[in-house]
Amino acid sequence: MKAAHSKISIQQDPAAFIAIHQLLQRYTDVINRRDWEALPELFWEDAIWQALKPVDMQLAGLAAIREGIPASVSRTSFLVQFATGVVIELDNGFSAKVRSHLSELGAFLQTGKGL
Repeated sequence: MKAAHSKISIQQDPAAFIAIHQLLQRYTDVINRRDWEALPELFWEDAIWQALKPVDMQLAGLAAIREGIPASVSRTSFLVQFATGVVIELDNGFSAKVRSHLSELGAFLQTGKGL
């Protein structure tokens, strides 16, 4: 029996691990290409997107995600994102939490200051 918050590995559940990891990579691709029309393909209606400090931002629900992510990225003249350190936690047979570390290169439109 799996624990309520078990970390999964590619050996334990290869299909789930690959699918969830691919979803994270697709998200990064959407950000890098600013393909906002693809956001609904990546999130359920009740999804929660959260960025910890220093960003400190949380978006609850697909409508908030579709509005908040493009608004945040639009503050930059360019933004390139890389996801590493992916940890996948399976909550139950139907949901998971993904934690990753992002590196971003970019510049703010108003100040020209780099990320």
